[in-house]
Amino acid sequence: MIIDIWGTVALKVAAALLPLLALRNPAERPRRITRLLAWIGAAILTVYGAVLTTVGLLVQADVIRSPASADRRALMWHAYLWDPWFRLWGLLIATALLRSKTMTQPILVHARV
Repeated sequence: MIIDIWGTVALKVAAALLPLLALRNPAERPRRITRLLAWIGAAILTVYGAVLTTVGLLVQADVIRSPASADRRALMWHAYLWDPWFRLWGLLIATALLRSKTMTQPILVHARV
């Protein structure tokens, strides 16, 4: 169980640092791979957060039935607070990746002759 916890910690730290590595100097070599991995992470986080938030809200609205043994307070906590943060995290990573791409492209200056 301790190994599972530390594995999860390592994975979350990597997920937090990967976007920062993807935004570093474009002249550095492994940037393409880190950007691809960051895009994959952004997509996973966005979809994960959207799906879990939607399902949680449907459970709260009694559209989807939860088992009698389910902790309604925990389900509400996830639906309204915890799960939307994953979606926001993914969207923020995607936004940063999009903005960093346009910032690293060369700016063409047209000179008048």
